[in-house]
Amino acid sequence: MTRSWTFYFRGSVLPIIVIILILPVIYLSGLRFVAELIVPTDTSSLWESPAHTSQKASDFTLATLARFDPFSPDYPYLLAVKLSAEDPGGAMRLNRKAMRRSVLSPRYQIQEGWLRAQNGDLSDAFLSFEKAIFLDPMNVNAHIQKGLFLFFQVMPNAEGEQKDIYRTMAEKSLSLAAQYDPSLLRSPLVSLALASIYSEIGDKDEARTVLRESDDMAVLDPGFLVKKWALHFELGDAQRPIAQWGALFRGDKLTEADFTTLTVEMAKQTIPDFRYFEAQILMQRGEMETARQKMSSCVSERPHVAEYRLALGDIYEKLGKRSDALTQYEKALKLSPANQYAKSKMIEYYKER
Repeated sequence: MTRSWTFYFRGSVLPIIVIILILPVIYLSGLRFVAELIVPTDTSSLWESPAHTSQKASDFTLATLARFDPFSPDYPYLLAVKLSAEDPGGAMRLNRKAMRRSVLSPRYQIQEGWLRAQNGDLSDAFLSFEKAIFLDPMNVNAHIQKGLFLFFQVMPNAEGEQKDIYRTMAEKSLSLAAQYDPSLLRSPLVSLALASIYSEIGDKDEARTVLRESDDMAVLDPGFLVKKWALHFELGDAQRPIAQWGALFRGDKLTEADFTTLTVEMAKQTIPDFRYFEAQILMQRGEMETARQKMSSCVSERPHVAEYRLALGDIYEKLGKRSDALTQYEKALKLSPANQYAKSKMIEYYKER
């Protein structure tokens, strides 16, 4: 009887138990394979980068993958990133679901930090960034995000010694990350934050060096551009903002809404160099007299910048004041003898005489 029962167990029940144990593995493996084809999450994937494909994926796709794969933290996290601007509460819930599925990963703590900062909970946000670094002290991104959080979110609301403390902490986090990976200095946000800190503590040369390393055109957000140009002007470098402006202005990279935002942001600046940009926008809109007033104000404050005199000359030319235009072109050429545009305008004017 015992042998019969043992035979029955081995012959009938054991295969069923094996199948029951194997089916979830087959299901999850197959699901993971298909999911990786749709939205890659593995950074070593031969497909498109996870950050790029997750942005293209619809909310429904990410939600479906998160629902059918109960163990992966990736899809709740990616959906949380996408929803962070329009639905911070929903993004927080999704990120915490990802956090429960992978308690040792620092990236979910980083996302938690930014979501808390978005809600104004700066103290809790700071703790989240600290937890991310505690989980992986060598994680470069954790140090970067902590430094950016301190610079962009905490320092603007701090004063006196408290601001000095936060500035030091931000500088240490960003510098440490840059030591781990020097290519990070090409990041516009990192370079702006670190260069601004160096400028505030009086190290102008280091600030210029960091700014020169960055990828200038990687971020086209008007507010960011104004902040970066302001720092260039404060460091005595007008050439790079003017060159970037020309690339944007001629390349049709900004919409009319962007120009409106730029005008509003630049109007907040007290640095006279911004009048050059405002005059350019006014010229494009046909408001020549107002543009002349802006540009004249800029030239009176910065008489040694050739590009400003060339711009004022162009405005005079469009207003029909050719004598005034020629005067500005001549002065611009004296300031910058190698300037090809100034040379061409002078040749054009002297040919007409």
